[in-house]
Amino acid sequence: MRNRLPFALAAILLAAPPAHAANVCAWIVESNNSEGTRQFDLWLQSDKDIQGFDLVTGGKGVVTASGASMSPSSATYALDAGKADKAWGMGTAIDGPGKIDITVDLRKSSMDDVPENKLPLLAHYAFERPIRAGEKKPPATLAKHQCTVVDLP
Repeated sequence: MRNRLPFALAAILLAAPPAHAANVCAWIVESNNSEGTRQFDLWLQSDKDIQGFDLVTGGKGVVTASGASMSPSSATYALDAGKADKAWGMGTAIDGPGKIDITVDLRKSSMDDVPENKLPLLAHYAFERPIRAGEKKPPATLAKHQCTVVDLP
């Protein structure tokens, strides 16, 4: 009996999620704005407070026969537990058919002059969908929540 207790305790600890982990969800709300262009708003939400990570947006953006449109960005960011937060946005004209290719990386922050792509990756989200010819109203495809467990910095 005594020998079983340490093994049972070890099994429970191994099965439990990391003590310093958070479930972070990302989604993009796509809408038509008043200027007649398409708006893309990135939302993030965490079940725990997260301080000081780098938010890096990229990808090809909105790609059509006439070219690509993207507003890549990088910023230090924080999230309050349970609060959805609009973290990034861009607007562009869509002259369909084409595709949407937006990526979001959460990276460990560094006080040193380290390039963003060299910082440890905490989470990666990819938002992709085709754009139909003549598309007037965006589908809710990108609004599907993508969630991942993130080890907190």
